[in-house]
Amino acid sequence: MLSVTARIATSFNYFAVTDSNGYYEIPDMLDATQLDSSYSFAASAQFFNDSTVTGVNIKPNDTITVDFDLLHPEFTLKWLIDGKEVDSTAELKAVMLYQEVEQAKFSFVLTNTGNGHLSYESRFDFRDLPDDQRRVGRDELYDSLMTFNVTNAVGSKNINGVVWVDSLFIISAGGSTNDGTRGKFYRFTREGELLDSVAQPWVDTYGFRDMAYDGEFVWASGRGREADGTRFSAARLYKFDKKMTLVDSLAIQDSSSTPRCTAYDRENGVFYIGGSSRLVYAEDKEGNFLGSYQVSLGGNMVTQWGLAWYPNQPDSLKLLVAASMDTTQILIGVNPKTGECKLLTYLNGLDKYDRPLGMDVTSGYNGSLWTLLVTMNNSDGDRIAVLELDPNTNWISYTPVTGEIDAGDSKQIDVELNSSGMSLGKYWVTIDFAHNADPGFFSMPVIMVVDTIDPAARNQTAPLAPEVYGLQQNYPNPFNPSTAIRYGLRRSGPVKLTIWDTAGRLVTTLVDEVQTEGNHAVRFDAATLPNGVYICRLETAERVDAKKMVLLK
Repeated sequence: MLSVTARIATSFNYFAVTDSNGYYEIPDMLDATQLDSSYSFAASAQFFNDSTVTGVNIKPNDTITVDFDLLHPEFTLKWLIDGKEVDSTAELKAVMLYQEVEQAKFSFVLTNTGNGHLSYESRFDFRDLPDDQRRVGRDELYDSLMTFNVTNAVGSKNINGVVWVDSLFIISAGGSTNDGTRGKFYRFTREGELLDSVAQPWVDTYGFRDMAYDGEFVWASGRGREADGTRFSAARLYKFDKKMTLVDSLAIQDSSSTPRCTAYDRENGVFYIGGSSRLVYAEDKEGNFLGSYQVSLGGNMVTQWGLAWYPNQPDSLKLLVAASMDTTQILIGVNPKTGECKLLTYLNGLDKYDRPLGMDVTSGYNGSLWTLLVTMNNSDGDRIAVLELDPNTNWISYTPVTGEIDAGDSKQIDVELNSSGMSLGKYWVTIDFAHNADPGFFSMPVIMVVDTIDPAARNQTAPLAPEVYGLQQNYPNPFNPSTAIRYGLRRSGPVKLTIWDTAGRLVTTLVDEVQTEGNHAVRFDAATLPNGVYICRLETAERVDAKKMVLLK
């Protein structure tokens, strides 16, 4: 018998609803117009397959019984990991090695353990993790996710550019030629807290303005100095490592103008550089000229203040330009292949006195979204604004998205993750399944962590692993002569990792620097040390951990 009520529908528009035991009654069905007709009956109930009975003949004054078998499907999903089924209700996390191990494939199995036919369809959803509300997205194009005042933190009103590098904002500020003060590069956490700074190579009022990140180096255009430091040289494109140490430079084709905008297309290896000439120049990493573009709206050239490359921008308008037209601050999309320019939005929405400067587009700030970082110049203090663009699913794909599964059968669904070109950080998405079994839906969270791990620890890194904060036990242990030490940081901040002997003497300091949130690993080489027990000590702003290690040669 049914434990739920069902709806009964017949031909000629007769209806009934069963009681909780499955019984129903349809009185006075037959009239003179239907004496020679046969009837069909259909029963339906939520989470059950519909059942139909046809060819039923009814004579006057007859009472008949029509029974239905309502079959119900069951939806069961489990991950396949190393050939074993794993409960999919647990949070799944894949750890990728930055710029090295960038692909991972997983599978899960949908099984219909009921006696009815199962149908499903699925889609991505971008609900955030319960403990990470600071990254909430509102699914609104150009909505502000976050702003923070850089001037209040560093005391400078000459903030020019921003770029996202390995879970941190890197922000450029000009100096002063009057007193010989150099500009600086500042590092801020995801929450907008100042970490540290480094002086720029020379004195310049504006310093380096807009910046671009190619996944390994930061590039910034600007006028440099001659070797004697006495005057500006021709404009160049400068290459910095992640600690903002100058590495190299390239000549810029438009050497006559003052460069102030830089963007980089990672897929094609092309730089876009804008300056006071109001043209945008394209060149590759060898300094070869690839073309120039005029940025205009309605036949009027605009003043460019910032450039960024957005690979997911619709209509191939992938070069984003922050510009001014009279007193209006706008964002323009440019198609470099055709020269088409289109107004995308106005950038005065946060504060009417804002003027946009350097920009960057990243999927690293919020793993589920592409975001636009904009430097906002304002007399009340220069700020960084983080604006929402589009959902980011470039890193994950799966198939089949929809399907039908008979009773007792299964269907394998293959998932592929790809972190190529993505910044360090955490990326997450939920795959939502809508199906015809009870309760009608299933949500499966998938998280990908892009991290750096020391080579000694790589073969100890499981492809699926939970995030663990604090110091983990070294592996191997006992060890000879080296071992991998892993630890997780909940927040960015100062970190000190040291090794001590049992007499309380410091043996060595492995780490003493500011590090970003996430998983880290280092190798401890004890080739010159005697056998014995050693203590590994991790100190952060939140906690102090210690683990014993045994050196056994």
